Amino acid sequence: MTRLLIPVLAMAPALAAAQAAPPSHDPRHPDAAFESWTLLTEITAPDGGHIGLSVVFFTGSVLGLRASGIYVLVLEDRDGGSATYRQIALPLVHQTRHETDRLLEEYRGNRLERASETGAYEVRVRVDDLELSLDLQPGAPAVDLGSQPVGNGKTERVVLVPRGRAGARIVQGGDTLIAFGSGLLQHSWGDPPEKTAPGTILAIALEDGTTVSVLHGEETSSHSMSLARPAGAPVVISDFTLRADSTTIGAAGDRFGVAWRILSASSGVDLAIEFSGDGQEVSLMGIPYWFGRCAVSGTVAGQPVEGIGHVYIRAMAGTSAPGP
Repeated sequence: MTRLLIPVLAMAPALAAAQAAPPSHDPRHPDAAFESWTLLTEITAPDGGHIGLSVVFFTGSVLGLRASGIYVLVLEDRDGGSATYRQIALPLVHQTRHETDRLLEEYRGNRLERASETGAYEVRVRVDDLELSLDLQPGAPAVDLGSQPVGNGKTERVVLVPRGRAGARIVQGGDTLIAFGSGLLQHSWGDPPEKTAPGTILAIALEDGTTVSVLHGEETSSHSMSLARPAGAPVVISDFTLRADSTTIGAAGDRFGVAWRILSASSGVDLAIEFSGDGQEVSLMGIPYWFGRCAVSGTVAGQPVEGIGHVYIRAMAGTSAPGP
């Protein structure tokens, strides 16, 4: 695959300043049984349509085998109505190129790396008929969310880049789309996720520039939220509740929460999350998730807010997160 010489974000106006040197969490951790880098982005097409674009690079123990792979999830809403979904997976590979002093993961010519000059995360993927260039320029410092349970007493370490400016170039079916928006990156390493361990990722972008990222698992200690306001450093919040007000049943009989309420009285966060279109059940590494865009409304620090978000909801054993 020929790599683009000009980063996608170089074509974007008013690019945010580059962050400092890449943090030490970026590169692969050779001793980890499983490791993943997940980019969650929301971009706007020239015609005003919204595209949710997510890319997952992973390596380690997958269903009992040592392998690496890539998932690409595309959620496209061009008319404000029902969304279309596409899930693309790179077949598992057992030989990869990577570096341990900086972030560079390359699987069959598909690459994720941290650019040394700009500090941007750069993805270059060609799978099936899709050719994708996706850049994410961090707009806030990385946040260490600590150890998070993944089931059966196992844990993973999670570091989050809670806000960034995203740019994408998508070539598919002879058409080329260049679009810009925002996103975040989640880097996790440690034990491989258990198939039965429930979990939820909420990635929310509010119109005032605030981003909210939530990780929710079954155990009390796996309950973390990052709040990044337009000015100031991101903060990690643990004294909040996350409740699913309604659920749906997937094709395989798995139950997923589809309407959520986030409440933290001490931090002034009260947000309602509702699916704005149909969600879709997807399988990531053999684990069922419900994936979709949502509309967000409520208050932050006493001020009314609205925004959009994406949810990745693992099949759940219960619908209520533990309280503080």
